[in-house]
Amino acid sequence: MSSRGGGNYGNRGGPYGGGGGGGSYRGDYQPRRGGRGRGNWRGGNRGRGANMQPVSRPQHNTTEDRLDSLIIRIGEKSNQSLQNNLLVLSEVLNRELETHRHKILATMGACIHELPHKTTIYTTLVGLINAKNFDFGQCFVEYIVHVLFKSFLEDNEFVKIRVTVRFVADLVNCNVVSSDSVIDMYHEFLKVADETDIPQERSDLYLECVMASLPWVGLELSQSRSKELDEIMRRLDTYMAHRNTSYTQCMNVWRDDAHNTSPAQVESMEALWTQVKTLENKRWDDQAIYRPYLSFDHELTEATPHTIPSISIPVHMHGTSIYPLRSVVFRLWEESDIPRDLPQLQKNDDIERYVIDQQVRELIITFNGSRKDCVKNMIAIPYGDRFPLEYIVVEVIFAELFRLPTPDFRACTQCVGENVYKVIRLLSKYEDASTGLGEMAAKLVDAFRERQSSDQIAKMLDEQVTPELLRSEGTSAIGFDAESSEEEQLVCTSATCVWAWMA
Repeated sequence: MSSRGGGNYGNRGGPYGGGGGGGSYRGDYQPRRGGRGRGNWRGGNRGRGANMQPVSRPQHNTTEDRLDSLIIRIGEKSNQSLQNNLLVLSEVLNRELETHRHKILATMGACIHELPHKTTIYTTLVGLINAKNFDFGQCFVEYIVHVLFKSFLEDNEFVKIRVTVRFVADLVNCNVVSSDSVIDMYHEFLKVADETDIPQERSDLYLECVMASLPWVGLELSQSRSKELDEIMRRLDTYMAHRNTSYTQCMNVWRDDAHNTSPAQVESMEALWTQVKTLENKRWDDQAIYRPYLSFDHELTEATPHTIPSISIPVHMHGTSIYPLRSVVFRLWEESDIPRDLPQLQKNDDIERYVIDQQVRELIITFNGSRKDCVKNMIAIPYGDRFPLEYIVVEVIFAELFRLPTPDFRACTQCVGENVYKVIRLLSKYEDASTGLGEMAAKLVDAFRERQSSDQIAKMLDEQVTPELLRSEGTSAIGFDAESSEEEQLVCTSATCVWAWMA
């Protein structure tokens, strides 16, 4: 178990710490009133772009239904601390493993990829159960590798592959899997880079999985397996040095201008590698990953870790194998764009920028189709008060909107039309929705206009719809008044912002 400064990872108010925790648990497993469940969201292989429609919470008539609800809701707002709820839930699940092992495995396995923003909460829960039930820990690790990970590889579920690798790596911090075992898993992925006659997208997929998980486990490996970690970093560095990125320029979002005012445009894997190396130079001390297992160092240290089963990577099949497309990191804001009364925007080279971007993106994907749940969870992002969250949310949403060849989900109608409005209004705590909406639209139009020439501005913005007019007259400037329905406001504002960008 690694040691970190307590100041960086103390409890935070809200669902993940302090007053948060995911419902209070009683001996009969009945959750107390007040917490909101997400309903029965499982049962299908959603993948990216799927439309998750929220359904009513199931009636907890059976023990399995109650266990299902408790596992899903851990980490939601509660009168008890998250630490207390994790301990109680681990004891409840331990008692029920004899008769409901399959149900517990299936539900916790689904939570790994359905609720990726709670990765460290579920790794902590698994660690607490494993500390008292070695057989469950072994069974759970085998289930992740032989059932979940195998199916994700076969079905080309690239996001779920990355999330699962991250989850397995974080299990090292909870003493569920050994450091040597994770090192071996990394080497299996790195072997793909040595294959011949394969597209670069194949090796990118597996090596990026290694990079993306290192922020979660890098500190522990640097203390327990420093030589092995150095070798992994060396091999990654060699790969990145010889990697072809000649296609980057044609994927740029912003066009070069004479004043060089466009944000930096960097290919996504190159950007991540720079961030990981920056974190290494900081001795793997991040400021963005919430780690509830640090509160259970004594309990988890006494556990016996497991070995990760051998992972069989599918052979490349010419003409049939599919891999994720490369992309450029979309940046809309720079440090100078953030008002002084808000937290400072982290530099592009800082791993915190990657972590917070991923949390926002995963929430949008997870709750695509459930606007209220999406906004509620965005506001509750751990350590969100360390970032200008409303600016980051807008940036991530537009990054997904402009993703080529098509957005991964209903970005145009769902995220821009609803989430931008809701998130900005709630995060900025606008008292008057109409004024807040106009201000939000004005900021977006301003940001786009700053990166265009004066001739382009004339083509982009109608004289009757300017940022100045939006600020002075609010939402009435774009075709509706205070009596217009919220849906009309959402559609009209979104159309104005997107039109200003695309026209």
